Amino acid sequence: MLVSCGFYVSIILKGVEMMLRFPIGKNLLTKFFVFFMVLLMVLPLAGCFENGSSLKEGFIKNAEVKSCRSMGTLSVTNNVPGEQLDPGALAVFSLLEKGLTMEADMADTTSMKMIFTPGDADLLRDMGWIYPQDPFLELFTCEGKIAIKTSADPAYLVLDPTEAGLLAPGVNSGFSAVFDVGSIQEKQVEKVQEFIRLFIKDFDFSFSRVEPSETVKLELPDGIIEARKIKVELDFEEILDLFTYTLEYMAESKAFEDYMRVSIREPLEQMMDAGTIPPEELPSKEEMEKLVETAYQQIQNVFSEVVDYMHTVSPDVLKKQFGLDLAAEEEYYLDGEGYIRKTRSTYQIKAEHEALQTYLGTSQLDLTVSSEQVLWDINKPVAVAFPPTKEQVSLFAMMGDPALQEEMGEGPLFQLINLMGAGPEHLDSPAIPANLVLDLENNRYLLNGKPIELAPAPYMEGQSVMVPFRTLAELAGGEIHWIPETSRVIYEDDKMKIEFASGSKTALVNGVETDLAGTAIIKDGRFMVPAGLVGQLVQHYAVQDETNVVIFVF
Repeated sequence: MLVSCGFYVSIILKGVEMMLRFPIGKNLLTKFFVFFMVLLMVLPLAGCFENGSSLKEGFIKNAEVKSCRSMGTLSVTNNVPGEQLDPGALAVFSLLEKGLTMEADMADTTSMKMIFTPGDADLLRDMGWIYPQDPFLELFTCEGKIAIKTSADPAYLVLDPTEAGLLAPGVNSGFSAVFDVGSIQEKQVEKVQEFIRLFIKDFDFSFSRVEPSETVKLELPDGIIEARKIKVELDFEEILDLFTYTLEYMAESKAFEDYMRVSIREPLEQMMDAGTIPPEELPSKEEMEKLVETAYQQIQNVFSEVVDYMHTVSPDVLKKQFGLDLAAEEEYYLDGEGYIRKTRSTYQIKAEHEALQTYLGTSQLDLTVSSEQVLWDINKPVAVAFPPTKEQVSLFAMMGDPALQEEMGEGPLFQLINLMGAGPEHLDSPAIPANLVLDLENNRYLLNGKPIELAPAPYMEGQSVMVPFRTLAELAGGEIHWIPETSRVIYEDDKMKIEFASGSKTALVNGVETDLAGTAIIKDGRFMVPAGLVGQLVQHYAVQDETNVVIFVF
């Protein structure tokens, strides 16, 4: 949603940054994640074409907005016949079609209040909202802290990194009680804005379909104004070219590099200054720079991989491989001072691939994503009051003190925490292992004591228990690569590397050939392997033959 161009893009870049910090490799999922994240950033900037200097100036002005109010709507229309969809997918699409509204008050670049409201409360009730209150979600940000509360929660759940030490008394969790998240965020915002200004200034991508501007009446919450409307349309080829252009710019941009380095260096330096890192573990200045450089090079490597990949594909190739097709339409409305006061976007997304069958009940995806954002009270005083202490419950404190559970009651947030296995009753230390129990005799599978579904389901093959490799390997926390040319799988984490192929009775475990208790095969599009292979990735592995129960502790 458009709060200001600078804040919007900073959120997108933060998402890219967080994902790229993980040691992700050359898998296709990574490439498409980076593709869509950068696409979300660049499409709203699509109007910054060479002959659109007024719009370029508008984006620069919006990037420098200090305070404002905004409202946005988002809806997703499913164009696949409902009878082809899984009932669960159909329900979700029905809810998305009714839309979501976001209202935002931004006091400054680090202080904001947002309210998210679904378009159809009754439909959400049909999907499981059991509370009498009409559903909505409040979210506050203030100098690195986040407070969140639904209409049915009695208190705000607050995530404050400075309180991470409360997770377990006497345990150093890696953060300091004086960890200055606010100053880090402020520096990051400054670097993001610097990157945005340079990106827009340098932007010289030419678009083939741009309608000349026209003057229209624009009705905003603070009144009716005259605005200049500019419309840009993009087909699949232009979207791919625009994405590649933007990613190459980011890979070469000194301003983007500075932003990434600040994001990596500042937390490390503050942890060192605060004494969070033990003296004997303090890195030297050279070691610190090496840490930052290594982390940044990982990010650069991912950018390079995606750029290289983009140079090997075309719309025809992606349509043939994935049935993928994209189209976009952007409308911009500029006021007399040059601010972009309204943006209207429409994206067409189509895909066809067997992998979608698991999630949708059909191999086809055909969506129309529509959004509209308006902006007013630009640079006027906007008050945002972070919830008072008496209305807060700290996430970290609650995880360390089960008695605080009562303050959250049985509201949606507490239910969500429990669903994620992070409720107080599950937490007596900062790192809780996941326990997976496979009861083959009763076809029942429990993760941390809660039933889950495994597809394909585990089964006996001779004397071997066969399990779905990807699902269990992901619980182990590693990275999984699929090499379609050789039907091979590679699993990697910081201690283990495993390689095997379909039909193989052996696997390479840290480079050593190891016999398997059965044959690795592909079933229903997923690799099934002997449970003992996964057993090498976990803290504890046990098979109770008399009861046909297998236990993994990750």
